[in-house]
Amino acid sequence: MTSPTPSWRSRLEASSRPLLVRMAALPRWVLPVALLALLLIGVLVPSLPGTLALLLVTLTLLWLLLLSWPAVRPTGRVLRIVVIALLLYIVASRLLTT
Repeated sequence: MTSPTPSWRSRLEASSRPLLVRMAALPRWVLPVALLALLLIGVLVPSLPGTLALLLVTLTLLWLLLLSWPAVRPTGRVLRIVVIALLLYIVASRLLTT
């Protein structure tokens, strides 16, 4: 009898666990400040480094959304999806214009 193949969600959770443990050991203010710094770099630096900073913020928020999806209410999910979609639009438009 073979064991069932783990779902993509369980694989995501398992592969994220080491990074989440490290993040949990940091002071609570580190991640928001780091994301805010990257967001400011993305807004203030119009070239490729700014676009990459925005992309990193977007991917981090998407990763956190996927991990927290079961615990977030539908209205919270919609808001998070809108923010990620807006950031993806900004990143795509900046990549296409550079």
